[in-house]
Amino acid sequence: MVRPQKHRNVEKEIKDIIRYSNVEDFLNNEWIENCLPLVNNFKEAVNIYNQIPWYKEKIKKIWIVAFKF
Repeated sequence: MVRPQKHRNVEKEIKDIIRYSNVEDFLNNEWIENCLPLVNNFKEAVNIYNQIPWYKEKIKKIWIVAFKF
């Protein structure tokens, strides 16, 4: 029998919060490897984010937020 794992909380101090107005700036500054580690090129990374149906519209309203730990 497999027992379900209990959820564990992780506390971490946020050192910085950075807002980006578009996916390109976000990926250029935060590095693709940190955001999408299995993606090898910039164009593919941008396409992944742009394929999310509501993402482009939300970025215009609330931007993209990167948290630095």
